[in-house]
Amino acid sequence: MKIENFELSPSKRVTLLVAVVFLISSHVAIAEKNQLNHINKIDDQAKIEIRAQQETHTKMKDKQHHKQLKNLIKQFQDKAKIVAEQGGDAKPLLDAAAYFQSQL
Repeated sequence: MKIENFELSPSKRVTLLVAVVFLISSHVAIAEKNQLNHINKIDDQAKIEIRAQQETHTKMKDKQHHKQLKNLIKQFQDKAKIVAEQGGDAKPLLDAAAYFQSQL
């Protein structure tokens, strides 16, 4: 089978061109999104490390830090008690209190 004198009308050329551009741009967009997701994961890890360094620096610098942590623990425990009395789930508040208790 041989195709001779194959020509596209101008409207079909435009349609074909638009389709090719769309396919290429969607592929590029997907690749960029994947790259950004990878960068965001790296950024999240860096943020965690920076926060840990800042907390350590704050603990050493701030004389009231220990007292503030105790007050924060008490607030979480009090709010957990209120939530439990009202029939809610107090576990997240108690978990937060336990986390800060482990920081003392």
